[in-house]
Amino acid sequence: MVGDDRPGDRPRDRPRVLLLTATIGEGHNAAARAITKRIGQVWPGAEVGTLDIIALMAPWMSGLTQSVYHLALDRAPAAYQFFYDVLWRHPWFAWLSKRLVAAWCGWRLWPRLRRFGPDVVVCTHPYGAAAMDRLRRVRRLSVPTASFVTDFAPHPFWVFSQIDLHFVMHGVSLLEARRLGARGLVAVAAPPVLPAFRPFSGRDQRAARRALGLRAGAFVVLVTGGAWGVGALVEAVAGLLGLGLRAGPDGPGQAQAQVQVEVQVEVQVVAVCGRNEALRQRLEGLGVPRSRLVLLGFVEAMPELMAAADVVVTNAGGVTALEAFASARPVLMFDPIPGHGRANAALMARAGLALVCCGGAELAAAVLRLAGDSARLAVLRAAELEHLAGRDLAEDLALLAAATPLPPPPGRAVRRTARVLVAGATAAMLLFQGSWVAGTSLAPAARGSPRDSGAVVIAVAGSLPPATLQALAAAARRDHLALTFFVEGEDVTADRAELATLARQGFEVEAGTWEAQRDPTIAPGSTRSEFGRTVSALHDQARLQPAYVAEPCGRFSLLAVAVTGRLHVRRVVFGQRLTVSGRRPFPPPAITPGRIVALLVTPSASPTDAAGAVDAVAAATRQQGLRVLTLAQVDQTGRPPDRDDAMDQA
Repeated sequence: MVGDDRPGDRPRDRPRVLLLTATIGEGHNAAARAITKRIGQVWPGAEVGTLDIIALMAPWMSGLTQSVYHLALDRAPAAYQFFYDVLWRHPWFAWLSKRLVAAWCGWRLWPRLRRFGPDVVVCTHPYGAAAMDRLRRVRRLSVPTASFVTDFAPHPFWVFSQIDLHFVMHGVSLLEARRLGARGLVAVAAPPVLPAFRPFSGRDQRAARRALGLRAGAFVVLVTGGAWGVGALVEAVAGLLGLGLRAGPDGPGQAQAQVQVEVQVEVQVVAVCGRNEALRQRLEGLGVPRSRLVLLGFVEAMPELMAAADVVVTNAGGVTALEAFASARPVLMFDPIPGHGRANAALMARAGLALVCCGGAELAAAVLRLAGDSARLAVLRAAELEHLAGRDLAEDLALLAAATPLPPPPGRAVRRTARVLVAGATAAMLLFQGSWVAGTSLAPAARGSPRDSGAVVIAVAGSLPPATLQALAAAARRDHLALTFFVEGEDVTADRAELATLARQGFEVEAGTWEAQRDPTIAPGSTRSEFGRTVSALHDQARLQPAYVAEPCGRFSLLAVAVTGRLHVRRVVFGQRLTVSGRRPFPPPAITPGRIVALLVTPSASPTDAAGAVDAVAAATRQQGLRVLTLAQVDQTGRPPDRDDAMDQA
């Protein structure tokens, strides 16, 4: 581990290499150990430090992360798959998640990094790359940094734009890494596994079987779920042993029986349960003799097991699969674990390096076909050997040693300016919207009546030319519906005769803003002029004295509250808005009791559309048993109800 001594306590006569890994299973640590073995070939005498980046985040973080991850794989695989899919489908979510992790990891790593003073940083876990990406941005580090993507399929958390070199495991992975935003070099590396994992010969296989006590003539299948023993390993073992297959004549059990008749082969299964003691006990409960099933816990002799096996069955596609490739052992991905496991399996199958099997019967049939067809087995091994040809982990590290670090991102001054601009724009937006929320919520206004009163007010606002006014009034009289008209100032001149007629008929005629379709949230305009001109126009041209005023949006900003307070009119807040448009039919509305309901007539609505909306609202109020009152009747502090008789006469 990286020590806590100060930089001055040690001479700088040796290069220093820092490895950032994490204990999530053993794969990332195994990759770090393999890289450590090769570092001396590139940097002779190098001082190597290793840090568990997740344990560094907080004393409890490593245990919590392992528990949550293990629980998700065992109990909530769908939730883990959902999270993985969201990272791909929503780039903003991946960006935000990566930045949060990077900020935390970078903050905790910086003191250790400064103390150790590495010349090169190598990451075998995504959080290490996240931390270095953050420090490159904030601290403007120029330390060459590489990330070994130990998953066969890179995912968004593996790739960071400030990492100089991303090592992927196959050519089919290159495009994915670049698509995820890698700015530096992306190269295919040799699998980061220990030198003990190598293409084993027949002689190596016979020697390993003797040492492990396995049957010399059997077809040995190595089944492993990693250090945690996760996944459907019981189903895999049962399928390989021919257990649990009770399908009918046309089902998978019959298909396997046919293969067993044609291929007389003895299969011996070696199941590595890792630290999953419950899994080992379940497999022991099958009661299968050692000649057919060998059960192991957490093992250090994985190279020997790879040498002894004919094929390897796994489900994650991480370092275990890389060790199998390095050993030239065909890989069968059985019911891959969600998220990265399924992505790894799909990409390995696409590369021709693995077979994907779903269900125990399919796995058993695939193993038996390979056991009886040496040519097919040789094809898979040849694909692995071709992939490994000419690759050497030490040469990959030498590529990092020769790499030129990426230029640092924009400096602090640029970032600070950008942050100030973003913060200013955000604050302005929040203040502006907060003004509308505060003005609407806190200012005195007519808002309707209690919900249990069963009363509503129907107001009409928006674009109201003479023909539309006439159609609305005729429909209201026909339906015996009280309407309150909020007329916009620009319509007063054209409508003044009609407005006077409406007032005589008992309808309330009140003031709106000057421009009917102005959006007050994005075009505040001259608020004082908006209301003042409308009130003056109604008074001077139509000889009407409005007592109420409303915005088409039904809300008021703090500025509008201040202006209307000087006009001696009462504000009205619409509790429900129904839009009348000529572009789409007006649906039967559900009226909210106790509210002031606004029919907002758009310029595209014809007089017929407006009249139809009034008919629909009248029908809805009757169906719901609501009483339609005027504003003055509902609002006790407003104008006294002096128009009721005129309305009845109309």
